[in-house]
Amino acid sequence: MGAESPSIIDVAKRAGVSVATASRVMSSSTYPVSEGTREKVLAAAKELHYIPNSLARSLKAQRSKLIAVLVGDNADPYFAQVARGVEEIANAHGYLTIICNTERNLARELSYLQTLQDYRADGIIFTNSGFNETNEPEQVEIEEMVEKIQRRGAAIVSLSPTASRLLRSRPITSMAHMT
Repeated sequence: MGAESPSIIDVAKRAGVSVATASRVMSSSTYPVSEGTREKVLAAAKELHYIPNSLARSLKAQRSKLIAVLVGDNADPYFAQVARGVEEIANAHGYLTIICNTERNLARELSYLQTLQDYRADGIIFTNSGFNETNEPEQVEIEEMVEKIQRRGAAIVSLSPTASRLLRSRPITSMAHMT
């Protein structure tokens, strides 16, 4: 196994500045940093081949820059086309897209939603759903999970008429505010 990647602490040490200053420079913070100090930090980062840790950033910001697309069957050309379009737009705005193949199964859909909640996904798009007109236990749990995800500020978009109808009491939001 290779050597560990350099951290922001390593960059700060190499540049002779505090970790806070190095972090401000590397995150393009609006906090004032002199041009000389900024150049020292950027030079140290380049010398060390520093790559910012996206996971650490998302923990601090409580934003994952992750958008999930829940599809019924990723082999279906319709879902593939939708997923590709979402990925193209999301990528242009700095988001990572994950495709979740639910196989139109409520238990699997719920499992994905729980995982996406754990990862703090910023947005979830339902392209199809295992939702139906019955009150299966998983369906109720999915509705509760969607409500929980929305409470923490994530966007939920539904392209599924059945899911939209069943979640009508919950606001189905646009992801436009996320860019």
